[in-house]
Amino acid sequence: MKRLRWLWILIFAVSAIPYLLLLLFGGIWLWEHGCLWQYFAGLIVLTATAWAAIRYLARPSLASPKAFAFPSPYGSSPLDERARQAVERIARQVETGETPLDSAETAKALLLNLLEAVAAVYHADSRQAVLQVPLPDVLKLVELVTADLRNIVSQKVPGSHVLTVADWIRIPQWWQTSQWGWFLYRLVTIPLAPGTALLRELRFFLLGRVTQSSLQTTNLLLKGYAVRRLGHYAIELYSGRIVAEERELSQFTSIVGRKTADQADSLRQMYLSTCREPYRVLVVGQTKAGKSSCINALIGSPQASVDSVAATEGIHAYRVPSQRLRMTDETGEIKHTGETKRINETERTEEIERIDETVETTATDPLDGGLGTENQPEVYLLDTPGYGDDAGESAFQRLLSELNDCDVLLLVCTARHASRKADREFLAAMLRHFAQNPQEVAPGVIVAGTGIDQLRPLAEWDPPYDPDNPVRPKEKAIAAFLQALAEDLQIPRNRVCGVCTARDRQWNIRGGLLPLLQQALREADPRRRRRHLHGYRNTTRLGKLFKQIGHAPAQLLDWFWRQDDK
Repeated sequence: MKRLRWLWILIFAVSAIPYLLLLLFGGIWLWEHGCLWQYFAGLIVLTATAWAAIRYLARPSLASPKAFAFPSPYGSSPLDERARQAVERIARQVETGETPLDSAETAKALLLNLLEAVAAVYHADSRQAVLQVPLPDVLKLVELVTADLRNIVSQKVPGSHVLTVADWIRIPQWWQTSQWGWFLYRLVTIPLAPGTALLRELRFFLLGRVTQSSLQTTNLLLKGYAVRRLGHYAIELYSGRIVAEERELSQFTSIVGRKTADQADSLRQMYLSTCREPYRVLVVGQTKAGKSSCINALIGSPQASVDSVAATEGIHAYRVPSQRLRMTDETGEIKHTGETKRINETERTEEIERIDETVETTATDPLDGGLGTENQPEVYLLDTPGYGDDAGESAFQRLLSELNDCDVLLLVCTARHASRKADREFLAAMLRHFAQNPQEVAPGVIVAGTGIDQLRPLAEWDPPYDPDNPVRPKEKAIAAFLQALAEDLQIPRNRVCGVCTARDRQWNIRGGLLPLLQQALREADPRRRRRHLHGYRNTTRLGKLFKQIGHAPAQLLDWFWRQDDK
């Protein structure tokens, strides 16, 4: 063994002689020509520059948290955001090397730390927060993680579908053999071409340093991604949004959903839907603000009671026909399958009737306006009693249960009354309620400004109007009213829409309010899914327990019979 070691030392010494002679004679030549100090200065500058570049490349680059925003079909509550912040903090520690992840023990400790951090957010009052999950949900989580690993290996790892497990075990041996062969090749070529070999070794040295730093950075980023992905699944697990019985969930309708369907007498169509849970839009506003008229304009027929005195008592549900969310505005422009054309009033009525029949059978995508079709959730408008100018807080308490179960809040304000005190109090009470319940997501809010035909000048009514680019006096009055409404209620201007709901002069329903409602429904889909999931869990919990208890005797008898057979 010692003899072999000395033989290697001799080989290296002999191979180094040409380089030593080159350095010796090169130094003498530089000394004789007075360039030695300039050479050393340049060498120092180049070395310092290369060292700084390597250090910069080796610096871990932290990715933005938005790059790891794993979407959830149930949206994100304030409690979820706190849990994500805890996950992000642990991921940053892994990416910066503060928390090493280089062995099975450290990985196990980090996973436990991650689960404890997430569980503490959702079960802060429990001493064993990490254990507050049902066993089927944990098994479902394992199934999801393994499915992710399978997809990554099959799609991202070259040759994974060809190489066997035995091949993967032999790959390190093949790599080691190839490295020895490469080393012997470099050693043999040194005496044959010393200059070329020197440049090659220098190039491989610098390239190796850069590659090593890049691989280290990539390794840290991949570890950070894995931590965030596991954190996403942990959030879904401890928030109760991982469901083992997905098929049962898809066939389930909550009590609130069934009640809404019964109110609208459309239970049969609800059962024909693939996704049975409907969208619920709660329509609120002061007395005589025009809520029922706005509902009639949205659904396209006079179903809600309208009178000179307050007409609505209790909660009434009205289904929005699917074609109402599909078509056009009142300017005479029909928009269908990408085509737009200008027609007169008679042609427009005939075209609308024809498109209504077509859309009812062809619309399928809620993002394209096909809400309420056979394969999409229905949309219901819930008409509520109006409240007085000094009863915003009491109206909120009266409608609290409906607010908790709605997806979108449609606030109707009229231009005929300037007071907004009750509306402000209602919205403020709603925001306080959901701020005190961070596990819930507040419904989206849109505002309909009605009665714009009563704005000055009263005698002028010649739609269409463009409040975003006002030119005529009526347009300027409408723009000022909508801006004041947004500022008074502290609602974004793009969430406020001015409409006229009078039957003989309806305007901006299809072109303004319906698209705004459709956008709010898209954004509210996670809230609808949350209500659907929570209703399923609360409704089926006892049923599953009784079913399990009922199956227990048969399983025990089967076990005893097997023991007797043995």
